[in-house]
Amino acid sequence: MSNEDHKKVGAPAEEKLVWEGSPKWQADFGFLVLSGLIILGGLAQMVMLFRFWYVGLAMVFIGALMIVGIRLKRRHQRYKITNLILEFQEGVFSTNIDNMELWRINDIGYHQNLFDKILGVSKIRMATQDKSHPEFEIVGLPPGRQIYDEMKEGVHIARQARNVLGMTE
Repeated sequence: MSNEDHKKVGAPAEEKLVWEGSPKWQADFGFLVLSGLIILGGLAQMVMLFRFWYVGLAMVFIGALMIVGIRLKRRHQRYKITNLILEFQEGVFSTNIDNMELWRINDIGYHQNLFDKILGVSKIRMATQDKSHPEFEIVGLPPGRQIYDEMKEGVHIARQARNVLGMTE
């Protein structure tokens, strides 16, 4: 197929970056609050019931591990969204990079609840034809529908170019 044929079908001429980055820390706000409450509970346990100080120390240690763990996990998650592919990287001790062509996405949805709006984050949920990721969610995105709208348009154009409109499993 020549380059002119691709333009007729509606295939994107070149890859265009939609968004690249890591999830915002605000996406884990509830988990961080829970971790902080466990630490505070442990400190209270150590002060009020000094006889059982080791229980409080264990709670402080667990809460701190929870905070460090989620921050390390999110810090080592990266997404690159273009008008053709979705690439995702994760892993603290070993790195896995996977990608999905947008035409494999069957359904895409944007979600932002009240707390997400207050904290300035959003998420995109997808149902895909990809065997390794039949359902996929990107959390901690910047607020607003711009990324979602550009991804939705990219999915539509990619599916048209591949002639997979209306295909089901």
